Amino acid sequence: MSSSKKHMLSQCQLIGKMYPVERIIRIDEMMQLLRVSRSTLYRRVKSGSFIKPVTINNKTKGWKQSDYERWLSQF
Repeated sequence: MSSSKKHMLSQCQLIGKMYPVERIIRIDEMMQLLRVSRSTLYRRVKSGSFIKPVTINNKTKGWKQSDYERWLSQF
């Protein structure tokens, strides 16, 4: 690997540590993880028995993986 590629890789790794990216679980995956339908999932969100999704770019909804893992750890 060239020295410029190594330098770029190390910069990317440093930036990744400084600004970690939160994985977003989209609705289809969340339905599979919970083994529920879309309507049941949103009914649970509305009742407060499940965490609320976040909105990204004013239209995409999903759940932060860290929020889901925290929710799971309650059981």
